[in-house]
Formats: sequence, C-alpha cells, structure tokens
Amino acid sequence: MACSFQGIHSRSFELLSSTLAACIAPARELGMASLHIQRDKLTLSSIDFEYTPRPTVLFVHPSFGYVGSSEILQIVGSHFYETSVACMLNTSYSFQGQVVTSSLLLCSLPAQHEGGIRSLSVEAEGSDYFSQSVQLPIVQQMRLLSLEPFRQTYRARQLITVRGTDFIESSLFCLFGREMRTKALWIADGQVACRLPEIQRSSNVSFGLTGDGLRAAYWPSYLGIETATEVTELFPSSPPRAGVVSITILGSGFASEEYVCSFGGHNTVAIVLSSSELSCAAPTKADGLVQVEVFADSGVKLESRTKLFFRARDPLALTNVFPTLGSVLGGTLVSFRLEGHVKEDAMHCTFGSHEAVRAVVTQDSNRFVCTSPANSPGKVSLSITSAAIGSRTYESNFLFVANIKLESVHPSTASSTLPSPVTVSGQNFVDTDYLACQFGRFRVRGLWLSSSRVVCKPPAARGILSVTVSNNGADFDCEALTLVYSDTPRLDQISPSIASEHGGMTATIIGTNFVRSDAAVCRVHNEVIPARVLTVSLVQTTLPSSPPGIHAIEFSNDGVTFFPSEVYVRFVRSARVLSVKPSLGVLTSGTLLTVTGADFPDAEARCLFMSNSP
Repeated sequence: MACSFQGIHSRSFELLSSTLAACIAPARELGMASLHIQRDKLTLSSIDFEYTPRPTVLFVHPSFGYVGSSEILQIVGSHFYETSVACMLNTSYSFQGQVVTSSLLLCSLPAQHEGGIRSLSVEAEGSDYFSQSVQLPIVQQMRLLSLEPFRQTYRARQLITVRGTDFIESSLFCLFGREMRTKALWIADGQVACRLPEIQRSSNVSFGLTGDGLRAAYWPSYLGIETATEVTELFPSSPPRAGVVSITILGSGFASEEYVCSFGGHNTVAIVLSSSELSCAAPTKADGLVQVEVFADSGVKLESRTKLFFRARDPLALTNVFPTLGSVLGGTLVSFRLEGHVKEDAMHCTFGSHEAVRAVVTQDSNRFVCTSPANSPGKVSLSITSAAIGSRTYESNFLFVANIKLESVHPSTASSTLPSPVTVSGQNFVDTDYLACQFGRFRVRGLWLSSSRVVCKPPAARGILSVTVSNNGADFDCEALTLVYSDTPRLDQISPSIASEHGGMTATIIGTNFVRSDAAVCRVHNEVIPARVLTVSLVQTTLPSSPPGIHAIEFSNDGVTFFPSEVYVRFVRSARVLSVKPSLGVLTSGTLLTVTGADFPDAEARCLFMSNSP
C-alpha cells in the first residue's frame, strides 16, 4: 500500500491497524492536493489535503517571567492554524496554549518556584512552531529599597538614584504616574538612575520600575514633582539700534516673585510676562559681549541649559550688511546700516581693490545702498567709509560668485493643495544661509545639496509658476524654469478590477485631474509602478505582482504626493484547470462543459476557446 499526494508518492507508509495508516507528506507548493490511498495501483480512498505555510514565531512577550508568578505569554508570529497547542518548558514540562488569531497564540505559564533559564517551545500535532527553542529567563521580582536623594519634593528633570534588588539590565524603565516613563540608566547591579520627566504643573505621582511595561515594582509613597525654574533662551541677542533695548527671556517656572537680569554685572529689574517669559531692559552701560544671568529675589541664580550672551554695540557700529555675496557680473545692491549716523553725505563703499563708490541713502536715513562692481570669483574686503565722522572705516567681507544657470526642476508638477519638495538642477549653487527659491512671487528657503542641486518646498498655488534660484536671497536674475500645478487627482474606477497575483496585466484607470508627466506613478500595496497618462481622465499602468487580497490603487502626478483612493484591485491566485468533461463537442456548439480545477474567481470568470487548426 502507498500514499499519493497529487501524483507524488510518499516515501513512508505504515499500516497501524485495519482503520488507521500513517504516511509522510512530500514537499509541495501551497494549496490543495488530492491524497489517494492505493494498493497495487488501485485507489482505495481519496480525500483533499491542504498544504499551508509553516508557522513562524517572531517574538515572545513578556521576554521573562517572575519566580512564584504565573504569566500569560503572548507569542507573535504568522500562520498559526490549530486552535489548541501545547507549550513546552525544557521539552518536558507541558502546559496549556491557545491560538487566538493566525498571528497570535497564548501560553498560560504556571508559577515557577525557582529562577533560571527555561527553553520555551510550542507544539501542535507533533510539529514544533519554533525553528529553535526560545530562552525564557525566570527571575526574582524587583524590589525598591531606597531613593537618593530622598526627599518629599523633587524638581522636573532632576536625576535620582534608585537602589534595590533583582533589577534587569537589558530593559528597564522608570514609571511616573500612569502615562509618563523614561529609560532607566543602568549604573551597577541593584542600582539605576531615573530622570524625572517634564511636567506642565507641580503634582504628586506614583513611581516605579518596570522591565516589560506590564509588571512593575512601586515605591510605597508618591513623589512630589515641581516644575523646574530655568532660563533657556533670550532674544534679540543684540540690539537692532542704539539705545535701550527690551530683551525677552524664555524659560519655565517663572512665579510672581521679582527677578533681576544681570548683563555682565549691570543689573535691571525683570518684568514677569508669563510663567515662561520675562522682559528685561538692556542697560546702556553694558559694552561688548556680556553674559546674561537671571536671579530670583532671594539672590539664587536660575539654572540655564547653556550660557546666554548679549552683544552691546558701539552706537556707530556697522550692522545689517545684506547681501554678503553677489554675481561676478556686478550689479548687486548691497545695503547696510550705520547706527548713530544720520547724515546723508560722504558715505562710500570699496569692494577689494576697486574704486570707492558713493553710497545712496534710503528713506530710512540710517540705511545706505551700494552697487557691487564686476569682479572675478572670490572673497574681497568691503570697506564702508564715513568722512562725516572723521573718515572712520568699517570693515566687512563680500563674496563674488558665478551666475546661476538652471537646467531642470523635478518633479515638474505639484499638487495645488499639498505640494511636495522639488529638486532644482543647474550650476553654481552656493551653500549659504541666504540660498532661496522663488516660485512666481513667493520666496522660500533653499536646501543646498551640491553645486548642481537645490531642494525647495513650493507654496500651495494654482496654474503655472516661474521657478528661479538665488544664492544671496536678493538677485533672482537667472533664466526661469516652470512648475505646473494640478488639482488633486481623483480615481473613479479601474478595469480590469481583478488581476493575477503574478502581475503583468495592463489596467486602465478612469478619473480626473491627471497630468502628463514623466513623474506620474501609481502605487499598489506599497509598490510604486510607472503610469502612462493618456488624457486628463485616463491612465494606463501595468499591475505588479501582489499577494492575494484586495488592495487600493493610488495615483500621483509628481511621483511623491499620493492621496487616499477608494478604487481597489482584487489580486487572486492564478486559476488552474485540472480536467474538462466532455473533451469533445459537436461543430454546431451547445455542448455543456464541466471544468474542474483550483483557485477559480467567484466573479467575472470566462471560458476561452482557442482553435488548434492550422
């Protein structure tokens, strides 16, 4: 006697009784197979046998157990089919398991009375789910013994040391109340450090340590945490003009008490604007770069994450030189301010070794403009001379750079409501703080990638906008490219809507707002595929291979921005024909055929008759 699986004979057959036999299934592809019990080529019995994927285990949670405590182990993986499984410890101790879904099974681990490492495995119908056993540590439950420093109230972000027993080094978190937790810093066996979290207002919270986020050891009393009073930032860091300047200091925990701002030893009284803002008047006596510190009324200096500085300027200081670079062809308008100087005459600019040019005063009598000359690429000195104040000269620098030449913008289309960043290709891009792109009348910051590539985020708009790039944020005089905006594409239907899992089928999509572009693509099941836009309402694409199931198809005009779609493609297994009865028919047609096979679709099925005649 023998077993045959879809024509493949099993190498092993054992007759256990008159009603029971055992045979080993040979390796085959997934799907149904006919199992025949044969004697001397005579089939005694025939049943359907299904080949399914081998169960796979990804991870076990929690990854350890406590001595004396029963646990529910969650085993996550795929292709779990049996409703009941056996969970094994050290291949001998068996306990109950249950398959919840095809990707989750539970094992009810009984309480273990001794610590140590256990080998965990799962079996169903004699088959081990693990390719190898998983090591499951059984450890003593953690205990918290002391906190250092020990006090009733702590400050936010303060670091505390926790001492105890049976801490787990690999995965330990500090818990504060129900929602806040921070990663514990391992110091030594039985000793970790926890940083108290940021809080919006002072409160009392529970405190504990956890190794898996489910079970925790808690401190017996609540911890009081107060918001931290500190200084984080000030602005402006230098005065925009001579005289008294109001400085805003940002921080947290500012109370109603009085504060004093110290500018290098020169003190002014601070005004509390809110719990996170103070206002101080910078003293006129401060000179040069000075450190700024804030003191409470009690004389205690407030903490600061970094040192804060304020630059007190010469009342006749040169400021706001812009731009600091321009074209080698010249013609860049360079503006500057000379604080304290209000006369319109005798102001000159000298670029390197060129002759001095007279500065033109603007409507703001303290701001002047000079036009740069033509010069070879490179950095030169920029001297501002004022004869009205004793021929005093102020030095700066100016960089001459080659003219920008634009070549392309990709993608060349953008969504009118949610445009994606575009890459502008060309020549002579310079990595500066003033690199900018201009879309029509909109200017945005540019991200420098190389001397030939810049990335910019276009604004939401409609129609067609010109695209230019400037190295200095002022001169947009290069030859412009164009960016075409389109409305949000909408997909209405796809034909065919059923496709083989192997892909390769050409599909036609009907919708609106499609734009002819080399960047147009479709996306199915996270795979991006080329799309050919035929008209504003018609697109063709070749469907990719995809696992069986129903998947949404999405479209993008620019290859980046996809919008939600309610058009779906059903991917099915390729139909297999096993037999056709009868195999002959009359010429006048009308013969009814019975076709048997596997994986036939439940809709849109058709029979195709092809002629074999020459």
